[in-house]
Amino acid sequence: MRGIEAQARSLRWKLQYAIADVDNRVALLHARIAALDKSKAQLNLAQLEFSRAEQLLPQASISREQYDQRQAALSEARFGGIMRDFFRHDRVGASLRGAFYPEIAAIWGLAFAMFLQWEGERLQPDEVRWGVIVTIMGVFLTRVMALIRGLKGWTYI
Repeated sequence: MRGIEAQARSLRWKLQYAIADVDNRVALLHARIAALDKSKAQLNLAQLEFSRAEQLLPQASISREQYDQRQAALSEARFGGIMRDFFRHDRVGASLRGAFYPEIAAIWGLAFAMFLQWEGERLQPDEVRWGVIVTIMGVFLTRVMALIRGLKGWTYI
């Protein structure tokens, strides 16, 4: 009889711990959803402020410094999403699972950095702008070609 009681008590505590574990996981999920919503809201705000700054800059209603600050805020908001995916604990970020995104960015980033290093001393702002445009278009076209050809990246995880 005592063995059955002890087993019942043990099962009760296991059930109580399982319920607490589920509650903790639900709370963690809610916290992650809140963090994601916060990131999305920050990105939307940064996009709105940058769009407003783009419209006001040609009219000289906003200083170049304010425009640059809003552009930097937008870049930071976009980069935050990338870093969130990169450092996720469950490691299922789309950019790291068989997709070719990291390799494309690394290759074109390296090419742009080498261009700036070799030609940096003589470059004019328009030439840098064209370098950025060519790099962005190269990344986009490389991604399209990778999708068409079905290329997969290395698995890092």
